[in-house]
Amino acid sequence: DTVTVTANVTNTGSVDGKEVVEVYFSAPAGNLDKPYQELAAYQKVEVAAGATETVTITFDTKDMSSYDESTDAYVLESGDYIIRVGNN
Repeated sequence: DTVTVTANVTNTGSVDGKEVVEVYFSAPAGNLDKPYQELAAYQKVEVAAGATETVTITFDTKDMSSYDESTDAYVLESGDYIIRVGNN
């Protein structure tokens, strides 16, 4: 029912900083038109100079569904979904 992603964010600089961790997904090719990838969730994190913070981001699998006009419902097409994690 949910997808959970954990990432470490390391500040290699000499001053405290902030970063935005973004989680994207790509749906499998199916019957419905979908973009190459979509933003699923994000979280801003503050990291002290030289430190590492662990970020855990969770989102619902229903957020990866697409609207199917033929059935008048949201569907999660079968196949492999690719999850990507990056920064802003």
